Amino acid sequence: MSLSPEILDSRIETLRQSFLDDSPFREDRAAVEELMIEARPVIDALSAPGDHPEGRTHEALAMVALLGRRAAGLGLSPTAMHALFSGLVDQMEPADARMRREVFCLGLEGFVSERGDMGKEMGRALAQRAVPIVELVPSVFAVFLHGHHEAEQISELTEALGKRMLHGGALSVLFDATGFENPTPEIASEIFAADATAAMLGVPCVFAVTPRLVELLPEVSSVHERVMVETSTRRGLKRALQEAGYVLRDGSSWPALLRRLLDEDR
Repeated sequence: MSLSPEILDSRIETLRQSFLDDSPFREDRAAVEELMIEARPVIDALSAPGDHPEGRTHEALAMVALLGRRAAGLGLSPTAMHALFSGLVDQMEPADARMRREVFCLGLEGFVSERGDMGKEMGRALAQRAVPIVELVPSVFAVFLHGHHEAEQISELTEALGKRMLHGGALSVLFDATGFENPTPEIASEIFAADATAAMLGVPCVFAVTPRLVELLPEVSSVHERVMVETSTRRGLKRALQEAGYVLRDGSSWPALLRRLLDEDR
């Protein structure tokens, strides 16, 4: 059974007012109407256990966690989150203290989980933007991977590189991971996956990598014998240019970045 519409309306109005009173930031208060729409079925489920109390309770608690995630998705501050779930607990039918704590903690857990997921997504986007795909000379593309990246980020970068090769008429590509820190087999697998992407497009792919990545190559690639690997940026770049048909005798007219990379003894 559910609460009557009149009782539910009254509890929602009380929750709305308490939320507005306890939320000092205008941006949080602006989300109140959408929050009340989301909170309505939660209050109903928490207050009306019905004919199957245990099942109804599990359903209600799942809805509490989802409400926490929704609050984070709307950009609520931690202060507003506290106001929302404190008010929500106050609208529950008389219950033991353990149940009230569980409701509040589940709401908090949902809020924190969503904030964490949003942070990871932002981190992936920033990491991808932080690793640009460079066209060194016409139709020769390169990526320079430095620091630390998650396997999923490298996979997304490889996908973006494949699109750039396809639409840019690539003649060759350099994947430079000489600055990558502490690669794992999973990371190595994603790095060398660029070879398969390039091969499908008929584009030579040269890797400039650390000795550790060279060691991991046979472990993560079944066709490691064909993979073109160099152990410095300079040698990898020269090979990528040669694969594209460029003659290296006179590079005076090449871009400054390219000349600098070719001059570096790494």
